[in-house]
Amino acid sequence: MIGLVAAVYASLGFAAEVPSVQVQIAGAVLAAPAELRDGATVLGFDAQGVRVKLREGQNEMICLASDPAKTTFEADCYHKDLEPSWRGAVNCLRRR
Repeated sequence: MIGLVAAVYASLGFAAEVPSVQVQIAGAVLAAPAELRDGATVLGFDAQGVRVKLREGQNEMICLASDPAKTTFEADCYHKDLEPSWRGAVNCLRRR
């Protein structure tokens, strides 16, 4: 896991490149409580930078991978009952 997290941070230096699915998932779930990480749904980015579902979850958490178009790392997680309004709010805040 530490190697994956290091890869997430290393990938920030290359904002135009989209990290692998594995790296995006590892970074996104850091925002979730430890006991919910393995079962969280994860939304990230495909090779074109379009938001896609990277992993179907088994619990109530949805985690968003850091935007590869940004130079900063940001991961967010929220309860599935807040979807889609919370994702819209997070995306709005990330644009600032």
